[in-house]
Amino acid sequence: MTLLKLIFRNLALMTVLLASTSLFAHNTVTKTTPAEGEVLMHSPEALVLNFSDDTYLVTMELKTEENLEVPLNVVRSVESSRHFSVPVPQLSAGKYTVNWLVEGDDTHQIRGSYTFSVTGAAQAH
Repeated sequence: MTLLKLIFRNLALMTVLLASTSLFAHNTVTKTTPAEGEVLMHSPEALVLNFSDDTYLVTMELKTEENLEVPLNVVRSVESSRHFSVPVPQLSAGKYTVNWLVEGDDTHQIRGSYTFSVTGAAQAH
């Protein structure tokens, strides 16, 4: 094989490999509200997730540091979106963990979690 053919073959192979990795790149969280580790003076009004690509919210749960579930009204999304907001009941002081699950058009599921704390008394929403 001539050197020129070898170079072209390797370039073609690298192009295919680079293209295929971008095709299989998965959605990522771009922002959460409250933010990871954020300390709030008052209970948040909502939990907000923002993603890099459209996705479907499957579920979201909120747990106290005692691992007790805080009731949320989460409905599995029927339309894809990059932004999801779930109202939160008034929270007392403490540390909380948000667990979420989303699904892409390709049915690939992505799980994640983050924590935040509330230091002050619950405030009327």
